[in-house]
Amino acid sequence: MFQPWSVLVVNIILAVFHLLLLNAVDAVLSIYSRFGGRYANSIRWTSQGGYIEMVRALWNSRKSLTISTKISMAIAIVACLVASLASSGAALFIRPAGRLINANSTVFKVPHYLSTNIEASFLQWQSAIHIGNNITDAIVRMTNDSNVILEPEVGRIYTPRTAEYEVACSNLGLIWGFGADDEDIPFTRLSSGDCVILMVQSSGFHPIYSNMSITSVHNGRWSITTPYGYLYKGRLYEVTTSTQIIYGNRSLSVGQSDGYSFADSTTEELIREPTTNVAKYILSTGATVSLSMTEVRFISPNIQKFLNNSKAIFGETDDLFQAMELSINKNKTMASSGASFAEIIISGSALSSLSCYSGISPWQGNETSLMCSYIDVRAIVTKPQPISPVISEARNGRPLSDNTFPNQMIQLSYIPDNINGIVQPIPLLSLKQATSAAVHYMASLGQNLYLDWDEGQLYVIFDTVDIENGFEIQIWLVVAVLSLAIVSVCLWGGAWYFLDPAYKGSLYNNASMEMGKQANKKAPMLMSFDAHSMEMEDTPIISRDNIIHQEVDTLI
Repeated sequence: MFQPWSVLVVNIILAVFHLLLLNAVDAVLSIYSRFGGRYANSIRWTSQGGYIEMVRALWNSRKSLTISTKISMAIAIVACLVASLASSGAALFIRPAGRLINANSTVFKVPHYLSTNIEASFLQWQSAIHIGNNITDAIVRMTNDSNVILEPEVGRIYTPRTAEYEVACSNLGLIWGFGADDEDIPFTRLSSGDCVILMVQSSGFHPIYSNMSITSVHNGRWSITTPYGYLYKGRLYEVTTSTQIIYGNRSLSVGQSDGYSFADSTTEELIREPTTNVAKYILSTGATVSLSMTEVRFISPNIQKFLNNSKAIFGETDDLFQAMELSINKNKTMASSGASFAEIIISGSALSSLSCYSGISPWQGNETSLMCSYIDVRAIVTKPQPISPVISEARNGRPLSDNTFPNQMIQLSYIPDNINGIVQPIPLLSLKQATSAAVHYMASLGQNLYLDWDEGQLYVIFDTVDIENGFEIQIWLVVAVLSLAIVSVCLWGGAWYFLDPAYKGSLYNNASMEMGKQANKKAPMLMSFDAHSMEMEDTPIISRDNIIHQEVDTLI
């Protein structure tokens, strides 16, 4: 049960509960002192002196007390201890919590990259996460940054609005191409899809297209080999894999290029950290196209140990890696002189491929090495949806534009786990799950995240809720505290109403009451006390004559 209380209120309630329990124990001891025999009042009075006094009194009287009196004293000690600790025990079951209130929505309009280039990207929307972390949460954090939410309200949660969507195309077509970025690449159509074509380009070398071999292993599965024409300075310096989705007369692409040479590495390793690139655009019809690609680039310094090197990096291999090893072994002569190999599989709207490029590494004794790129691609095209009235209002009623440049919106890099200085393998399954989660989340954003290239503005609709702080209290605890409090009040009130003051006050109270009668004063009252002579208001509490007689009797 949630209660919107402050810490002060909770502490006051626990303090009152603590006070009631202590008084309830005192009331029980008062009732016991009335009916419990001649030692009963002593038990009650020692309880007022604290636990140490109670324990010492029990120990010092252990030989002269009856068993029942000892048990009563022990029960009194335990009862006082439980009453003192009960409120602290109750506090252990009270947890700070918060609840969401004031559900609402808002739209933020912020200027973003106005670019006339063919490709543009949100350089701000880059982040790094550990492998296995939730990629959706990472994307939400990026859209919640201060570049989008200007002057956010304290204590308010902003969540990009998502919605259900219908998929327009369930099967992707595939066009594949090899070649350098500075030349016309003859792309090969490997399959036809429902309404979308996925075009993948692997570049960084100049292949001999006339010697390209494409083998259809089975439906949706291909193996491709291509020898090089030449390499820049005899070395393979760069591997680039870019992916482009074509829908109607629009396209969307993701990819990244980084120069790298075989000479830069002598062991199996990642060329760069794995990355997931996410892109999206919205057509004027309200349909959305979302694309995500996760890429891992790595080096196998010895072509003969490709599978072992791959296992060292990924901790596992799948069918593509095993097929790659077979393809390389079947084409050893071509591989030693420089060739590219690709193993591709496409299923529905998902594509995985492993591309490797062989070359001579002078740093490895002129052995043939491999530079590889593993990619996992997911694409979602949704059916047209009604234009969001919130976005339409924020854009002053202007229709959605088809002037959408190919763009890369989000880039996430993965940090491999490091245990005791040892970099852990990168599970392929985790990468595939991240690719899938990213594209599904991007598609679910729909028109709620809209980039207006004409205006250079980004529009994001957020669902907002406020956090009300308080405490989560279990129902059983509330019932227990209320029940004990009621019982405590009844015991306390009953004892003070029905019992004689001699059974419910302290020893000092009894002495004060008696002396008040003699002095005709109201009691209890504050009185002077001489600790040496044991005199209160100059009246001895203990008769000195009795003490002298006891000492004489002892001497005789």
